[in-house]
Amino acid sequence: MLIMLLEALLTLMSFIIVGLSLLLIVTLRNGSLTGEGVVTVLVLGDVGRSPRMKNHSISFAKHGYKVQHVGYSGSNPAKSLSNNKNVKIYYVYDTPEFHKCKYINMIVLCQ
Repeated sequence: MLIMLLEALLTLMSFIIVGLSLLLIVTLRNGSLTGEGVVTVLVLGDVGRSPRMKNHSISFAKHGYKVQHVGYSGSNPAKSLSNNKNVKIYYVYDTPEFHKCKYINMIVLCQ
């Protein structure tokens, strides 16, 4: 009786492991449980002056991903990027002028 119970428990655990593995594979393949993948492309500069990052975003969008294109404002992004329904552009606020600072420690001393 105990052996049958252990076999049933092991079989149930096997089904749970297989089910969770399939769920993990589907989640990783699609990007989310809803089947809608989301990708964030972070541009360390002006959104409109980064053709490589623009191409990455457009490529992900063509493959069905929802793309969050993040970077600094400045020049206007390409029409292929701004008119794409799968791409949403987010602008980051410019940082204070830390490059004028000589020392950054407990207190910031700027010229």
